[in-house]
Amino acid sequence: VIAVGKAALSMAGMARSLLGPVPALVVVTNPENAQRTKTLPPMPEAQIFAAAHPIPDEIGLTAGRAVKAALVAASQAGRPVLCLISGGGSALLPAPVVGVSLRDKMEVNAQLLASGADIEVMNLIRQQLSELKGGGMLRYAAPSPVISLILSDVIGDDLRAVASGPTVAPIGTKAEARDILHQFDIWEGLPQTVRHVMQSSDFKQDLPDARNLLIGSNGLSLAAMAVAFPSAKRHALPLIGDVTQA
Repeated sequence: VIAVGKAALSMAGMARSLLGPVPALVVVTNPENAQRTKTLPPMPEAQIFAAAHPIPDEIGLTAGRAVKAALVAASQAGRPVLCLISGGGSALLPAPVVGVSLRDKMEVNAQLLASGADIEVMNLIRQQLSELKGGGMLRYAAPSPVISLILSDVIGDDLRAVASGPTVAPIGTKAEARDILHQFDIWEGLPQTVRHVMQSSDFKQDLPDARNLLIGSNGLSLAAMAVAFPSAKRHALPLIGDVTQA
């Protein structure tokens, strides 16, 4: 079981209560949520990492190595993989491609945050620089079957953008990422190593299959509330519309 994101600890705790002990359990979340371990059932086999957000850090880098090792172990043993993905995973789990350092990724993240780019643009760029984002987890796990349960924090619920889509196809190509970086006038300020990677060819190998299931989002929550409280629907919908539009 691999759990990544701000809801990773709660999701891992629920999975553990349903599945019982598992061969490997890696949890990567932010420090605030990592403090909640005492409120969950004991998970003695768990590796829990409290990594930084929104700028990645060394703990996140170590967590990335642990995730890759767990995926490879599952692959070699022929064990299925359950991924529990939630918002924040992009920064929490840095796994730089060869030639790019953690410091490089920190600089890219800082510039993207300052640029005003939306989350899909940011995660398109991040995917090009990561071994785990944009379906990267699937390559490490192959040929093991992968099921991914996803909580969306992204407007429109594009699963490629949630935590930079570690178990789904990338948002776009390096060429598209370069164009966007030029549009935001960021390109020239990026580390040379990052520009070098961005100018290389896209990874051409077919992405292994996975079963990606959206299990929670703003839209799903609103729909569930409308079913649970039908008598309030007449009053709630105008407000919901206003909030959604905002």
